[in-house]
Amino acid sequence: HRRTPEILAHLYSGVRMFARYCVHIGALDQGEAKALLGRCLDALRAAGEEQADHQETEEPTTRLINLLVGALRTGRAHISDTHGREPKIDADPVAWGYLAGAITPRGKQMYIERGQRIGWLDGPDDVYLDSTVAWAVALQMGRELNQPLLLNKTTMWRRLHQMGLLQSVEEGRGRPTVRRRIDGTERTVLHLPASAFTAAIE
Repeated sequence: HRRTPEILAHLYSGVRMFARYCVHIGALDQGEAKALLGRCLDALRAAGEEQADHQETEEPTTRLINLLVGALRTGRAHISDTHGREPKIDADPVAWGYLAGAITPRGKQMYIERGQRIGWLDGPDDVYLDSTVAWAVALQMGRELNQPLLLNKTTMWRRLHQMGLLQSVEEGRGRPTVRRRIDGTERTVLHLPASAFTAAIE
């Protein structure tokens, strides 16, 4: 199932919150909470392994996107606008890794970023992924959920290009990444359509 990474990540996130609460109220000590988390993680990994046959044939780029969406939905990562703030234009900040916070006296909804920034949303159509941070987050999600990425980073980026998922590349230099000035800094990024993420979220 394409949402398996997100579902397992949500479950593990819930267990972690429950374990912290149990320690807070004195129902468990730190050692018992750690043991509980270990047992739950083993169970979630076993559940992920039940989909092994499907995973082996799953398109690698699909798994990559699903792992990143899982990170966005569970507080492990966020995608900001190109000024480092929550996306606003035709976008739901919560879907891009933000938590709805307080409402100001003037009625403005505030948002809190969660996890590492893996990229930037430029208008309604374009996402620029930080090629280093996004890869690290996807690898970590894959390890935790026993859904590893079976390609190395260089091959995965080329695969994104082959699958038509990159909006632009540095053709002259033979690289799938592009250089963009974002939030005042020149960055090496992957240029993907926002629809690649919104389709996975839906």
